[in-house]
Amino acid sequence: MSSDNYQKIINDQFLKVPSHIIEENLMLTKVPGDIDKDTGKHGSLTTIFSVWNAMVGTGLVTIPWAFSQSGLVLGIFFTFVAFVISFTTQYFVMKAAGSDIDFTDTLKKQFGRKGWFAGMFIFIAMLTVPIILYT
Repeated sequence: MSSDNYQKIINDQFLKVPSHIIEENLMLTKVPGDIDKDTGKHGSLTTIFSVWNAMVGTGLVTIPWAFSQSGLVLGIFFTFVAFVISFTTQYFVMKAAGSDIDFTDTLKKQFGRKGWFAGMFIFIAMLTVPIILYT
């Protein structure tokens, strides 16, 4: 490849997408998981993916061991029981949240300040379990 061709490839004008195809500031829109500039807190989307990442990572480490200890049939049964419990819990959380975007708002509405602190403590405690397992 000659240097002239290389210059054409890295030239901004060559790689620029015409504005009639994609809006120019499309990538500058706020993502729900971004840090809020006013409060300095992460959004619900970031929190959800952080918890999911921690739980999946822990599961990847422990599920093969659990299946080797319990056997295939009993392992599948307990996995299904865990699914039913998780799905039921998620259903009740979604029903309680209603139209709230952030579950901390739901905790404040339903349980007041003490309930909010209890919910945050439980959330932080849940995140310490994968940290301890990884350590």
